[in-house]
This record gives sequence, C-alpha cells and structure tokens, in this order.
Amino acid sequence: MGNNVSSIWENERKRILGFTHSISSLIKEYAILLELGKEKEARVIMYHIEVLIKSIRISDEVEYLKRFFEIFIDAINKKNHNETGNLYLEDKMLHAFDTFYHSVPFVKFGHDAANSFINAYTIHEPEITIIDIGFGSGLQWKGFLEKNPKKINLIAIDLPTENNLKKSEEFLQNLKQPNVNFTSILKKVEELDFLNLPLNSSFLVINASFSLHHILPDELDSRSGRQKLLREISKLKPDLFILVEPDSNHSNLSPAATIIEVMAHYMSVFHALDYFLKENENLMIIEKEFFGREIRNILGNFDSSRYERHERYEQWILRLKELNLREVEKVSYTWKTKPLIVASAWQPIASFKKIPL
Repeated sequence: MGNNVSSIWENERKRILGFTHSISSLIKEYAILLELGKEKEARVIMYHIEVLIKSIRISDEVEYLKRFFEIFIDAINKKNHNETGNLYLEDKMLHAFDTFYHSVPFVKFGHDAANSFINAYTIHEPEITIIDIGFGSGLQWKGFLEKNPKKINLIAIDLPTENNLKKSEEFLQNLKQPNVNFTSILKKVEELDFLNLPLNSSFLVINASFSLHHILPDELDSRSGRQKLLREISKLKPDLFILVEPDSNHSNLSPAATIIEVMAHYMSVFHALDYFLKENENLMIIEKEFFGREIRNILGNFDSSRYERHERYEQWILRLKELNLREVEKVSYTWKTKPLIVASAWQPIASFKKIPL
C-alpha cells in the first residue's frame, strides 16, 4: 500500500462506512491540495467543510459521524494547540474509562488475548516471570492472577509519576494471592537496564500491551528509539514476547497522508463506540476526552512531541523478525472490515514451539 493521500483513500474507502459521506470526500480533496503544496486552495475547501458541518443534517443512525467530523476538523484547524505527554492521567477519565473497558472490546480484547497466550504457553511451567511494559493500574492482571495458581513474579514498569506510584501501591495493597511476587519499577522504559532486573531462571514473559507505540521511532531518537528498545528487550531472551497494538500508521506519514489515515482509523473507532455505548452517558466523554485527545495529539504534532505513534502490524513484524523472533500466535479485532487491533505472541526462533490454543 502506498503512503500518499490517494493510495490510502483507495485502500480504505470500501471498508469505512463514513468514507461515502460528502464531507469525507471534501477532506480527501483538502488533503490532496495540502500534499501538492496548494495551501490557499486547501483553506477554501476547509471553509466549505466547516460551513457544511454546521448546517448538515445527519440521520440518527450515523449521528456519530457529525460528532466525529466536529472533533476531527477542530483537530486539523488547531494544530498549534498541542496536547502532548501521557494523555490519560486525569481523574475525570477514570469512570468513563472503566465503562469503555468493560463495554467496548478494544483494550479488553487485547488484554484477554495476551493473557490467553500466556496461559497456553506456560501451562506446564510451575513458575513464571512477567515483565509488563506500561503497567498502568494493572487492569490486565487482576483476573489473570486470581485464576492462576502457579508462582508468578510480576515486574511492573511505567513512567515515574505520582499517579503511577499511587496506582502501583493500590495494586499491591489489593493483591491477595500469596503465589504472586509484585515489583514496581517507575522509570522510562527506554532508560531501563533490563539486564539488572530482578529475574530468576523461570519462564520469562515480556508483555507490551498498548505501550510501544508511545516510544519514539529511531529516526527521531537514535539513542533510545523503538528498535533500540526492542533490541534491549531481546537481550533477555524472553521465552514469550507479547505485543498488542492498534493496527494503523500514525508514525511516519506526511501531514496530508496522516489526515486520511487518522480519519480511517478513528472514524471506525467512533462507529464502534456509538454501537456499544449508544445510550451511555459516558459516550461523549470517551469520544472527546479520550479518542479526541489522541486525534489532536497526532494531527497537532509532527515532531518528537507526538505521543501517539501507531504502526501497522506489518511494520512490527519486520521489527521483531530482525531480532530473530517468530510469530507463534496472532488474533485481530476488526470493526466491520477495518482491522483496529492486533494481539500477537512471539518466541525466539531457536525455541519455537506453536501450541494449539
């Protein structure tokens, strides 16, 4: 697939319901003009888009499109109103995120898939060590630990913030399983010395669920970029490496092409949110404050300050194969016909063993 506006549009238009809308076509025209360097003509198209959004009448069935277009166009037009850093720390998001997690099969799909891989590949292991990159509140592990009788050493890695310190302390206080040893390390994962982690000789799992797309690509940070981090991880020779990531390219495209790529991914996300949370009071909070902020972060930052940098799964395959890892499991979450999330499990080629799930 090409990386210009027209090729991305052609690849996505048949599987994204909202791409048939007239505003979507105008956004495509706007992006093409930007790609050609015709900014004056592009501003004229943008004016027409803004007028159309204010006056257009959309049926209840696709009301989500109007909300999406408003957030999306606002993000394009306010590029200098940047929102950077970790986007999910505000207290007001906690209740909305809990609703989202349990009602919309995005994050929970990834967590459940990752945990099923771990269970399958450690079924005969009396003891395992899990290094979790991007621990958060430990939401992925609560049910997993309750149902798992084996000895588990869980090493949680996350950013050094007061909020993360509080969450790790709460997780430890609520941990009731005597078979679980919990260690929290609050440090940027790019700066971590993996070889000095408190490891033993047990089966080693490294889990990266929705975390690695926050790491800068190597072309923006040659000292601690994405591939360098993966090389450091591979030095531990993990018995199982778990990767869960959105399946979209918001990392290395031109600003014009990024507009179409973002529209394809997040228009599908909004469609799914509307389906699962149609009558829920948290729907608009999740749209505006969660995914809306992601959209603004991507469209407002084309340098190292961008925090959301998704890559397509094909690119992750190339990264991991370079480290002599082999895919042993893969599942995808697709909305309609648009892939949104991929969860996969990898092993060193030397110890490859595919297990029927």
